[in-house]
Amino acid sequence: MIDGSERAGYDGLVVGGGDSTISWLILGGFAKAIYLLNGDGNEVVGNWIGLNPTGNGVEPNQTGVVVASADNVVGPRNVISGNTLDGVFIQAEGNTVEGNFIGTNEVCTTAQQSGCGLKLPNGRDGVRVGDFSAVTENVIAHNKQYGVDVVGEALSCVSQATKALARASGVPASPPGARVTCASSAIFSVAAGRLKR
Repeated sequence: MIDGSERAGYDGLVVGGGDSTISWLILGGFAKAIYLLNGDGNEVVGNWIGLNPTGNGVEPNQTGVVVASADNVVGPRNVISGNTLDGVFIQAEGNTVEGNFIGTNEVCTTAQQSGCGLKLPNGRDGVRVGDFSAVTENVIAHNKQYGVDVVGEALSCVSQATKALARASGVPASPPGARVTCASSAIFSVAAGRLKR
């Protein structure tokens, strides 16, 4: 595990170039665990971000993954849970988030809440969240505020096969409104507001 808890306010892995793959890391205790700052075409695959090495406890970051460049893929097989602010924060257009567990452990047996699962701020067009297969669907459940928070205008944001309830049936109930914000196999284009159910 890469532990940043003794260096408060520091980011974990900052990526300043393109076409990189970040895989099979366990990161906790950072301001941003993984920060895709510059360069397109990066992949974040198979990491545990906010969990401890057992997978059943948390080592929270403030934010799990921050994406500030375009055309990156977050997933598959990341577990992004237990972070104090956001699991994934998308700041740029044309990114994909697929095949992740956000707000649970890797087998959906315990809730490991972040503040918000996935956040999309103003003007982030063409962000793809999930797809129609068991490999690329996301499980987003049990986060404290919103599963997917679309703030302001985030046009043409596509959310497909994002499972939020069925895959987490054995997980303890979470606060009202915190479990899911978009239904399975939904496609949405929003002009304003936060989606939640």
